[in-house]
Amino acid sequence: MDSEPITIGGGTYARAMKNAVAFGPVFPGQEELAHQNDENISIENIIKLTDIYAHALFELAKQ
Repeated sequence: MDSEPITIGGGTYARAMKNAVAFGPVFPGQEELAHQNDENISIENIIKLTDIYAHALFELAKQ
């Protein structure tokens, strides 16, 4: 998928750590359900996210 990341103004544990970032999953066109009743994610999206997280961890580990 070729899209630009976006940011939101939520507070996370990353604020308490130096050189940290928190990120989470919402794909274009997907309803935002984080921290709401019946929060859920599709199996298809969780598989995509697993790949994204693996790449992110690999790149961070190279630092």
